[in-house]
Amino acid sequence: MHWLSLTSAWFGLAALLIIAMYILKKRYEPKRISSHLLWRQVLQEQEANRPWQRLKQQLLLWLQLMILLLIVIALMEPAVERKLAEDTHAVILLDRSASMATSIDTDGKTYLDTAKHELISWLDKEWGGGEVTLIVNGEYPQILANQSNQKQELVRIIEHIDPYYGTTDDETALSLARALANSSEQSMIHYFVDERYNINQEVIQAEDNSLEIWHMYASPAAAEDERIRSFTLSQEERAVHGFATVMHAPQEQRELELTVTAYNEQGRKLSDKSYKQSAAASGVTTFQMYDLPQGHYYMARLTPHDQDPNPYNNKQYGLIAEERVYEALLISDGNLFLEKALQLMNVGVTKLAPTSAVPSQELLSTVHFIITDGSYEKLTKDNAWKDVLDRFPLWIVDHPAADQQAKLVHAEPVVKEHEVTQYFTMDDIFISSIRELSAEELAPHDVLVQYGGAAAILAGTHNQKPLLRYTFALQDSDLPLRAVFPLLVMNSVDYLVSGSSKQLGSMLANAIPTLSMSADTSTSYWHHLDEEPSDEKISETAVEDGYVTAPSVPGVYSLIELNEKGDTVQQRTAVITADATEFATASIAELISGSSNAEEPNDQGEGTGMSKLTAWLAACLMLLLLLEWEVYRRGI
Repeated sequence: MHWLSLTSAWFGLAALLIIAMYILKKRYEPKRISSHLLWRQVLQEQEANRPWQRLKQQLLLWLQLMILLLIVIALMEPAVERKLAEDTHAVILLDRSASMATSIDTDGKTYLDTAKHELISWLDKEWGGGEVTLIVNGEYPQILANQSNQKQELVRIIEHIDPYYGTTDDETALSLARALANSSEQSMIHYFVDERYNINQEVIQAEDNSLEIWHMYASPAAAEDERIRSFTLSQEERAVHGFATVMHAPQEQRELELTVTAYNEQGRKLSDKSYKQSAAASGVTTFQMYDLPQGHYYMARLTPHDQDPNPYNNKQYGLIAEERVYEALLISDGNLFLEKALQLMNVGVTKLAPTSAVPSQELLSTVHFIITDGSYEKLTKDNAWKDVLDRFPLWIVDHPAADQQAKLVHAEPVVKEHEVTQYFTMDDIFISSIRELSAEELAPHDVLVQYGGAAAILAGTHNQKPLLRYTFALQDSDLPLRAVFPLLVMNSVDYLVSGSSKQLGSMLANAIPTLSMSADTSTSYWHHLDEEPSDEKISETAVEDGYVTAPSVPGVYSLIELNEKGDTVQQRTAVITADATEFATASIAELISGSSNAEEPNDQGEGTGMSKLTAWLAACLMLLLLLEWEVYRRGI
């Protein structure tokens, strides 16, 4: 017998209320006696025991207590083990997240390798031959095998499952597994996950989970996991300085050692330097490192203790932040507010009139992005100008004519979270007119700011380059007079020039970053540097194919762009990281152990699951209610 909800036993305390009602109920029985003198002592004894005497010969009370007992038992969800038929549909959810791929067990294997081995072992020894559906998590859950009963095919698929280091949608994967299981008359679910599977208790208890089996991977030393939380670098003239934050168990009495290694652009080791510091009692120790060796990129490695359950997060790569002056080409009849704001951001501005001819190649070679102030439609009608606009990140500022204006309604401005709108608000900002965009013009872009029900600021890409659009003229708004305007301009510039330096910074594995590609780029690919550089081309992408996707495995990479002849146009370095939230998620081991309700299949290859007794309890409850009514009707 198994109880799926032991906490419901607290409802049994209601029996005390039922008993109290019978004890406190006043009942009078008329009796004729000749004299109360002889009965005084008997009456005193009866008064002393009267509350408990009232419980005797109370058939109705005992029936009500039995009914309450059945209700409490039903709430505790009793279930008995039963054998599953050979054709039972088995739904398998395998967690392939970063924490599964980097955490190691006592045998030195990762949780993911152990889970794949146990899943194949289950197919060999315990699988009854029924249909199997295999699901893995990721940005979106994927069904790798749908109701398959081909063992060799299933084993091949399992062996080729790779880790996913990006952000995983764990709750959607779990919901999909339950939905597929509920679509079959007989089914069971096997979850192969680690203790940091990102779901909450409400989701675990949300469905009928009488046939769910959790294969949990957890390390007893997880609480003692030491990791580098951050690693940043800065440069002053020729001196390189570093700052690292290390997380560890509080009150740990030992010396921490951090080694910083410098690499060149080809990924070859140049030199390294070690630093030692006593662990802070707070559990957070900071390293300040001065006069680091010169290099193109760096790796900080924390010397682990003997039982470190996750050696992956003991190292972290870093790039030196670059300080650059950007040049903008402003095509406008005059916009003093925008010009001054750009100069305040240390952006050089080259101004041209909308009637000007296409600038020379020498001038364009110094430009990082183009701003069209009220002249975009006119310029795109000129093929020469259109070719130029397609080659650069573009900032469009509309000047809507009377017949192009949207009808503004009384509505609160809406500001969407985005790097352009960071720290920006629309409080007390007035816009008199906004250009109305068609559905086709809106579709490929994100609406960052809505004003009066119309799109005011949009962000997106064109030809693999950042695009920003203000659908209103700055002269038709008091925005340039507000304190948030320089901040908005700064964010806009940062968005447009993102990816234009030699260093692309950090990005998540499998992410789709907004990058500015060279005008001569035809194809691009990632080149793995890291500690062991490789000549293999990763994720080769043609520019016309659309977005460049970050590599799927963390490390240091160079994004190499080639022209049509195959010559290198430019080469930029990026640090690819795993989703850090995978290692910060609280453990769900206790939640799972509290809700586990099925045992693993037995050694004879016959699947076992839980069969609830709710229907039988309901039948018994109805019989007792009928009996109670009959007792009450007869006055027994």
